Formats: sequence, structure tokens, C-alpha cells
Amino acid sequence: IVGIVTRQDILRFRFLKTQVYAPLGSIFQVEEEKLKESPWYEILKEIKRLTSQHNISIYSVGGFVRDLLLGIPNFDLDIVVEGDINHIIHNLMDKWQGDIKIHEQFGTCEITFDGKRIDIATARMEYYEKPGSLPQVQRSSFWLDLKRRDFTINALAMSLNSENFGEIIDLYGGLEDLTRKELRILHNLSFIEDPTRILRGIRLETRLSFN
Repeated sequence: IVGIVTRQDILRFRFLKTQVYAPLGSIFQVEEEKLKESPWYEILKEIKRLTSQHNISIYSVGGFVRDLLLGIPNFDLDIVVEGDINHIIHNLMDKWQGDIKIHEQFGTCEITFDGKRIDIATARMEYYEKPGSLPQVQRSSFWLDLKRRDFTINALAMSLNSENFGEIIDLYGGLEDLTRKELRILHNLSFIEDPTRILRGIRLETRLSFN
């Protein structure tokens, strides 16, 4: 029993491919059996171990989480770290050999191997001095990091921390928009700050058949 059941709740339960029920704004757990179907499962398990070992918080965000819920394979993994990303980089590179690019200006790095790519970023917030300019970046919390995303369905996150591994976090109604098959920006200056989000939206609209 979850309380009042709305028409949107029923539609979400009926049409979300994974058949996971979650009221808007709530947190629910993705079963580990489901994660085992992902090509990232072994790396996700290693990250889970590192969160406990180094006392840091790590979340997967964006496309991987979105596609996991839609049942679509995704070979790009975006993770956000509250803490020092160097621990993660060194441990992953020790276990899986690949190419690495570090972008110190933005506090990010990119690792590619076996046709897959991991983007690792320090939790950050950003602001734009003028429309279309590169953002000014500063370290922040995971919760503020989600706020800077482009679309609500890309602001969905999944905890990779040992104490709540697999929890889906939805602060901006991304689950609702997955059910409705809609792309919705987080704030009305989104396309002004970064016009390339329009192109990303067109690509997502075509790939996912969303509105």
C-alpha cells in the first residue's frame, strides 16, 4: 500500500518497461539481478567496494540510468564523485586497461576500453557568464550537481554506495517524463545557457521516440 493512486501512477506501472513502481519524487531500489544484465556490472561492483574503502559517495547519473530503466543497453557510464576522483581513477585503471583523458579545468576524466567509456566527474555546480560560453565550474554537492543537468530524464541518478547500492533518485520528475515519453528541461534558461542542448534534445527525441 503506497497511499493515493493516481492515473499517472497506473500509467507509469503499465508502460515503464522494467515494471518498477515508484511514486513521483520517491526513491526505489533496482534489484541487483537487473544490474547483472548490464555490461557495466563488474565495474559497478568495484565502485561499490571503493565507496566503502575510501569513505566517498559515488552515483551514476544521466544516460546509463535512463536507459537502464527503459531496458536499453548503454555503453557510456557517467559517474559523479563526492570526494577525490583520483582514488577511483587509479583503482579502475589498475583493474581494466584503457585510454584516459583528464580535464582538470572541469574536474573530469574519461576512460575508454573495450568499446565502452566511463566519464568520472567531481560533483560540481556551474554558471555561465554569457549565453553559449563555457561554464565556470566549482566543486559542490551531488544534489546541486543534478540541478545543472539538461533534461529531467538525464537528472535521474543511481547510488553506487555500499549502503544503498542500486537506489534510484528522482528529484525532478524524470520517472514521470520517462512514462510520458517527454523531454523536459530543468529550467527556462537551459537553452540560453547552452544552445547545444537543443541538438542533444533532437538526438534523444529521435533515438527514444520521445516528444
